Amino acid sequence: MKIGGYSVGQVVWEEPSSTVYSGTEAGTHRRVLIRMPRAGQRDGSERLRRDYDIARALPADVAVTPIALERADSGLAMVLDDGGARPLQQVVAVRRLDLLEVLEIGASLAMVVGQLHAKRIIHKNLTPHSVWYDQATKEIRLTDFGLAGRVAEEGYQIPLAGHIEGLLTHIAPEQTGRLVRVVDHRADHYAMGILLYQLLTGRLPFSASDPMQLVHAHLARTPAPPHELEPSVPPAVSSIVLKLLAKAPDERYQSAFGLRADV
Repeated sequence: MKIGGYSVGQVVWEEPSSTVYSGTEAGTHRRVLIRMPRAGQRDGSERLRRDYDIARALPADVAVTPIALERADSGLAMVLDDGGARPLQQVVAVRRLDLLEVLEIGASLAMVVGQLHAKRIIHKNLTPHSVWYDQATKEIRLTDFGLAGRVAEEGYQIPLAGHIEGLLTHIAPEQTGRLVRVVDHRADHYAMGILLYQLLTGRLPFSASDPMQLVHAHLARTPAPPHELEPSVPPAVSSIVLKLLAKAPDERYQSAFGLRADV
């Protein structure tokens, strides 16, 4: 199959809202990745266009570089540079990261997210699928900006009651639609806490078979400290993660990663 000037290869991984294929650019034979909305994905092409527009305006040390947005049978397809980075979901499926590497990832992620917020953009969907890690260079890049908000243009939004956007396991309490509270950059800090919790302990802070139980957990429950689940985690690191997972957004600041309330 061909899309624009690119040959589409095999599926390399599935994301919650997209499928990513290997690809090759005609003529140059450059390796690329091609993201297409999953079949039946609501507003899939609209999200992909937003993803492309935001990512291409960001520097290469923040976002995975989009090369082109092409027409496909299912709507749109986004072509990405295949620079070697892979979603953290793929990395941890192969091996368990040690403490030092997790701390390096956390520090790099905080810096990248800080740069994103400095440009008045909220990601709103930081997950192991949207945070990519280059194991050779130890660099972090963000992708999947389909739900991201441009604060300068759109202002801060209060989610509609019952309207949830993003991966339910990784959304902040204010993203559940159960609180009359704006979603701002602090929601990304909460998602960072969940991601670090996963990397440190090998499990999510909250899990439930019923979606409403999971929503309740984000709103009301406090997870077990990471160091109680994984003895190799220092209590000080555990405290940072729990601070990021604070229910009140104002309490998610001043961690050892340098998060600030005035970004």
